[in-house]
Amino acid sequence: RVRIEQQDKEYEFYSKTRKAIEYSKGDEDGAPLSYDRFEKIHRQIEREDRWNELEKEQNKEKAETQGLQPRTYHKLLNLMLQTPDAAITRDTNLTIFSENKCPMIHMLKWSPDMKKLAGAFETGDIVLWDADGKEIGRIEHAHKGGTLCVAWSPDSMKLASGGADRTMRVFDVNTLEEEISIGAQAHRSWVMSVSWSPDMDMVASGSDDKYIRLWDTTSWDLVHTLEGHQSSVTGVEWSLEESGVLASCSSDRTIQVWEIDGADSARVMTLHHNDSVNSIRWGPDGNLAAAVFDGTVVLWEKDETPLAIVPDAHIGGFCMGFTPNGHLVTSGLFDKCTKIWDTKNMISAAVEPLMQIRGVTDGIKTVAINTDNGDILLGSVNDTRIHSWNTERYRSILHD
Repeated sequence: RVRIEQQDKEYEFYSKTRKAIEYSKGDEDGAPLSYDRFEKIHRQIEREDRWNELEKEQNKEKAETQGLQPRTYHKLLNLMLQTPDAAITRDTNLTIFSENKCPMIHMLKWSPDMKKLAGAFETGDIVLWDADGKEIGRIEHAHKGGTLCVAWSPDSMKLASGGADRTMRVFDVNTLEEEISIGAQAHRSWVMSVSWSPDMDMVASGSDDKYIRLWDTTSWDLVHTLEGHQSSVTGVEWSLEESGVLASCSSDRTIQVWEIDGADSARVMTLHHNDSVNSIRWGPDGNLAAAVFDGTVVLWEKDETPLAIVPDAHIGGFCMGFTPNGHLVTSGLFDKCTKIWDTKNMISAAVEPLMQIRGVTDGIKTVAINTDNGDILLGSVNDTRIHSWNTERYRSILHD
């Protein structure tokens, strides 16, 4: 019965969206429906749908629980994007980074020296490429059920990984030999994120079990277990500016900032959001950027002050990074779009991105930015290629 009710709800939402598309094939001047107009229609319908549920139930939590599921919205967007009537324009200034086709990718990470790229795949494999896109190594079945995350050591010599098998593993990059495998004692659920401290003394791992664990990189003993999140930890990231400062984000709609000093640890900040926080990145100026699942992008200052809040930046905000000169790059899971923002101007109420990158045919799951040349690599949900966006002709904007 519950499944039938959900299907009815999804069909009703789909029908309303189809009608909106048909009704809005042209704007008042008869122009084709633009991608921006298309996005606005979806946002408006979603808001109306949520509001109707809220008004009907008089209970926000129940309304959200009974709302449209992300998988349905994703499927719906795919159908709409394939509709010729929508006259959606795409920026095709994308090239293929690697000629080898690949399964669904969970994460891409450049080594700190920018000479190698690591990819984590749903098959459990970890693949290494050189800067030209040539495969130079492969660790097969590193994690049963899928490799979800990878992180380079600051000296680019080691690679840590986490997976759906609840383990964390560390590999020597030159030999591809395993240095350590932390099994059942690592976490009780998926390892969603790993991060090396800048001094290489610790590796942080964040898990679906709500905990963050810190590991000594000499003995690989557990040093700390950080408790505070109420749901899955989706990301962990050490600050490059402040020693011993670690940020974590979670589907509990918060970011936690921790100070680690030897055997002591303390939570120093809790930053609240309106939806699950999927990704965080420390900027070169020490500010902290967050990609929120409701599409909001938030830039936080060190004193818990939101420097900038950009609502509806994406449909399903998912991943981000920084260009060499500190511009913020964000990508959406559902809108298949990547946007580049000038962080100095994000405080404006009418902020617009410097540019938008389109052409990826499925939801974008991971962004990797080469800080030597500024090139942006995009990995998506079901696309079998890693897309590269060359920034050379935009060097004055993205590098200077």
